[in-house]
Amino acid sequence: MSILFNVMSFRQALLTAGRPLLTPSRSMKARMSKNEFLHWKRCRRHPAIDQSILLYRSAACRGRVTRSAIRRSVREERDYIGVSIRHNHVSYYGAEGTPWEKSNRVTNGLIQDIAMVAQQVDLPDVEFIGFFHDGYGGVNLPDARNVCLPVFVQEKPRSSKGILATPRSVQGFSDYILGTATKDNTIPLERKINKAFFRGTTTGGVYTLNNWKNFTRSKIVKASLDHPDLLDARFTRVVQYDSEKLVKVMENEGYLTETHVEHSEQWKYRMIVVPDGNSVPDRLLDFLASNVVVLKQESENEEFWYQDLKPYEHYIPFKRDVSDLVEVIRKTLKNETLMTHVSDSSTHYVLANLNSDCIKCYLVHLLYEYADVYVEDH
Repeated sequence: MSILFNVMSFRQALLTAGRPLLTPSRSMKARMSKNEFLHWKRCRRHPAIDQSILLYRSAACRGRVTRSAIRRSVREERDYIGVSIRHNHVSYYGAEGTPWEKSNRVTNGLIQDIAMVAQQVDLPDVEFIGFFHDGYGGVNLPDARNVCLPVFVQEKPRSSKGILATPRSVQGFSDYILGTATKDNTIPLERKINKAFFRGTTTGGVYTLNNWKNFTRSKIVKASLDHPDLLDARFTRVVQYDSEKLVKVMENEGYLTETHVEHSEQWKYRMIVVPDGNSVPDRLLDFLASNVVVLKQESENEEFWYQDLKPYEHYIPFKRDVSDLVEVIRKTLKNETLMTHVSDSSTHYVLANLNSDCIKCYLVHLLYEYADVYVEDH
């Protein structure tokens, strides 16, 4: 499978068989070299790139990041997708007959974004492994090459060794966050509803009759039931559960709501609670750009840009076990100066550092740094 992009509207993708992901049009302006592109975009190299590549530059891994090892690993592990860049044609392999065969995370995600960048700039000839599930935990293959087998991921636990590529929340280079910020910053923070808000589904594990109240998201809703003056939090849908009886129990105890709240309505609150789900919350970037105060759960999960975020500068932290959430909300609502500072700083950070040019810069830097450790064997 592959994707062919219309030059006039590359956001529209047409699935075609037997072709590379992108075939550059002859009518397009010639691609730039790496240095021309980086100079034109005034690109900076994000420290997450060097941190991701460091292991594979070591003496122990030198010469071991090879095409043959990558292809063998994709054949052996159904969760892996092989990605190939040849003469700026981007294609992938390994999806047929796997859970990824018809997955939007393959056809409309990171691979598509690399193909878009290939329209503008010369990319190195490389192959790599992609993992697009939530919660990458590390290489899971039965031999010693594991430690020197880099896997491109979009998010991961800090303790795992995946190479951090660009996240799902910025895919497509649409700069929709500019529209988000423009729309939501029309409402001054002081005129927004003076409480915290959360809507979400039951993610983070499999919810059962015995354990459902132990999940982070359930604890957030419980805090709302106990303190409705400070927090409006409900589940909109029950997913990842093992019994229909659980749905009835949650309805009876007030944890569910049938009322759907659009994102544009959620931004009318002064604070938004953003917990992890199965992995990182894809909505975090949206909320940071929305002229609200983000209450972010402490977490071991990360995307490449998380290391830039500073508590009380870009967000307000609360404990992983949710034990301090109510007190954090209460104190923050009393501190107008802090709320204004955090809402302004977070919006400015996203617009300056996660716009489409910055994401393209990250991908170009990352692919060339990876090319330095990649070996094209036969």
